[in-house]
Amino acid sequence: MSAPAAGQPTAYVPLRGPDDNPLVSLDLTTEIRLAHELLDRVEADNIHDKGAMIRAAVALMMRLRSLAEAAERGVRQ
Repeated sequence: MSAPAAGQPTAYVPLRGPDDNPLVSLDLTTEIRLAHELLDRVEADNIHDKGAMIRAAVALMMRLRSLAEAAERGVRQ
């Protein structure tokens, strides 16, 4: 299969599917620290670099999902 022409949409592939293994969150304090570290790392990425933005978006989505799970676990306890 060849790459789509410039400006043409690509096939949809979700970041996570229903059959993917669940993310395992750490304790809330560690998740907050890791979120801050990730924010510090990606804030300097070049907004015009599509690859960098995709990597940042995926990393931030995964960290946010893990942080939310740790927060919800803390509320349930």
